[in-house]
Amino acid sequence: MRFFERIHGVYFDDLDAFQILHNARYVLLIERTIGAFWDHVFGWKALLDPRQAPDQSHLVRANYIDYLRPVRGVSEVRVRIWIEKLGRTSLVFGFRVLPVDEDTDYAVGQRVMVRIDPETHRPTPWTDEFRQRVAPYCRQAEQEEGAHLSGNHGRGANLPGSDPEERIAPPSPWPRPPGSAAFPRSREGGSAG
Repeated sequence: MRFFERIHGVYFDDLDAFQILHNARYVLLIERTIGAFWDHVFGWKALLDPRQAPDQSHLVRANYIDYLRPVRGVSEVRVRIWIEKLGRTSLVFGFRVLPVDEDTDYAVGQRVMVRIDPETHRPTPWTDEFRQRVAPYCRQAEQEEGAHLSGNHGRGANLPGSDPEERIAPPSPWPRPPGSAAFPRSREGGSAG
């Protein structure tokens, strides 16, 4: 499995009152990395064109972040992403936020995305071209080859928000939103503000 990685600057205005990277900035860094991934794999820029690239029509369903240790002061970080799971109409990005010079996580998490029909805004399957192009970045392949075409998706293939009739949570270390008993708590906090 391949991963995709970008280095981002952490600037003074990204820091909170404790001089650590503000928790909301992690989501922005992840968003920028995923945007660079789409450009790298598909050549997608900021302009949305569903006729040319129907898979561009997708929405974020959820972000899960476990802040493990703070990013202190002005610096640089790496954001590494991969596709944890590719379902019929959804996908789960895994991510790590890391220092530039070591592989010790600042934060880890997942982003759940759902492909939608641009007219109805209802979940719709990813195209075969999309599946082929992201396949090298997928950690977990379909349980059965061609399962997305046969309708036999297996446990976890349909993530919350993707197929309303089959709302099965993804197999993941972050299966529930923050605050639930099963959500892993951070050992050392990022910014609370």
